[in-house]
Amino acid sequence: MTSSIPERTVETWLAIELEAWFPGVRLWAPTQSSIDNWDLTAQGAGKLLIFECKGCQPLKVGHSVPINVRQLERYVTSSEFAAVRSHTFYVLPAPPWPAPPRPPKGQITASNALPAGHADERLGGAGGGCWNWFHATPATSLWEALGEPSSHSVKTRTVNTRRLPSPPAPLLPEHPLGSLPDSECLADFLEGVALCRNVPLTGAAANGDKDHDRADWRRPPGREPMLGGPRDTTRFEDQGRPADIQTPAEPELDEPRMAEVSDATRARDANDGSTPTPLAAFVPRRSLAV
Repeated sequence: MTSSIPERTVETWLAIELEAWFPGVRLWAPTQSSIDNWDLTAQGAGKLLIFECKGCQPLKVGHSVPINVRQLERYVTSSEFAAVRSHTFYVLPAPPWPAPPRPPKGQITASNALPAGHADERLGGAGGGCWNWFHATPATSLWEALGEPSSHSVKTRTVNTRRLPSPPAPLLPEHPLGSLPDSECLADFLEGVALCRNVPLTGAAANGDKDHDRADWRRPPGREPMLGGPRDTTRFEDQGRPADIQTPAEPELDEPRMAEVSDATRARDANDGSTPTPLAAFVPRRSLAV
C-alpha cells in the first residue's frame, strides 16, 4: 500500500527539526540492516533521546500508523533497554493531506522526483509545519495503550491518527478510543525537553551539573504555537486541498524558492530579534554517559 508519508521521510524531517530547535545537537542513526536497531538518537546537555519513527497509510478518514508489536515489546520489556526505557519515544505522524503522494511513472524528471506539494508541508500549511503534526509518544505509554497482544501470532497493531492529540488537517471526528495517552505534538515535546519537563537527565547533569539549565531557552523562529490550536483549522477537503498537492506539470527549480525562503527567514529573525539558541548551552562538548 502507498504510504501517506514514508517512515524515512519522518526520520529525515525529525532530524531537521532537532537541529533547528537545538543547533549542534549530537545525532546518530544506526544501521537499519538489523531489526534490533532504532531510528535516531539525539544527545546533549544531559539529555538522551531514542526515537522510533513510523510512517502511515491512508484511511477513508485519517491515516493508520502500523506498529511492529515485537519491536515495541523489546523497547518496553527487554533488559537491554532498562537503562534508557524512559528516554525512548515513538514519532507518529498525522499528515495534513487526505491522499498519499502519487509515485512517479516512467522517467524520473525534475518535476516528479518528489511530491512538491506534500514536501512543502514540512515548513507549514493550514495545519502548521511538521512540528505540529508529528507526535512524540513514550514507548511505555504506547505499549500500555495498545495492550499486550493475546497471541504471539499478532505481529502488527495500528494507531489511527484520529487518536493523536493534534491532527491539524481535517476536523475529524474523535476516535471512540480517545486520544493516545501521553502523546503530544513534536513542538510541545521538544519544548518540554529543553525545559527538562519530560526526559530524565543523564550523566553529570543528573548529579547536579547546571549545563542543562535552559531558563533562557525559547522556541526557534516560526515554531510558535498555533493560535486556537490545530483542531480549529478548516477541513482541507473544503479548501480544495487535494488539487493543491498534485505534482506540478512543469519543472520547478528549487534555487529561487530556497533563496526566497532564506531571505524571508533572515528578515523574520531581524524583526523579532531572536535566533535559535546555540548548542553551546544544549550540548556541552564532553561525554555524557547514561
